[in-house]
Amino acid sequence: MPAYNDIAVGDLAGAVAVAILAGIVTLIAREGGLRFGRVAERRPVPALYIGALVTAAAFTAAMLGFDVEIDQILFSGEYGMAGLITDTSVITVLAILIFKAIAYTVALGGGFRGGPIFPATFLGVAVAVGGALLLPDVSVSALAAAGIAAATAAMIKLPATSALLGALLIGGSGSAIAPFAILGAVIGLGIRLAADRRDARSNVNPIEQDLHAPNR
Repeated sequence: MPAYNDIAVGDLAGAVAVAILAGIVTLIAREGGLRFGRVAERRPVPALYIGALVTAAAFTAAMLGFDVEIDQILFSGEYGMAGLITDTSVITVLAILIFKAIAYTVALGGGFRGGPIFPATFLGVAVAVGGALLLPDVSVSALAAAGIAAATAAMIKLPATSALLGALLIGGSGSAIAPFAILGAVIGLGIRLAADRRDARSNVNPIEQDLHAPNR
């Protein structure tokens, strides 16, 4: 990640937009995982096959259509971040975001997951890289800190932990990263709380699976 030592107003505005989008994308994956999890509880064996087929299809489409590396779609995502950051095509980054979100969704609900946290951080970085490509004058380091924190807070609803994770993962860029991580965590938490209130008003009572288990 590029060094970042001075906070700019444009970076703050970009971080807000990235945090909102990262939080929404993560919540969509989470909701999809919960819905697929209900199916898996009733029909566990078919769900395993469906999850495997969907994951394989997502990776195959990404690899053949966009020359995406395997660790950018499969696995937890922490090892794929370095390659993601070096991508220079908005279309490729968008494809990675979509296919990773699909794989993440079926993994959350179908039993193939190892934990919810690092795949969410990967989605946050993907949104940040896409934003930096569209807005070349905005720091990708600042956007990534906000995206990671927002995606994590939207998933696990722990803002302090999410802000710390964003600051640590991008902390090598400089201490000025910290406010962006805090901003992202607050926005991600706000999006999650708004979604929870919506579900409560709609009398939605999703079956909460063990989505807060630590990554293994």
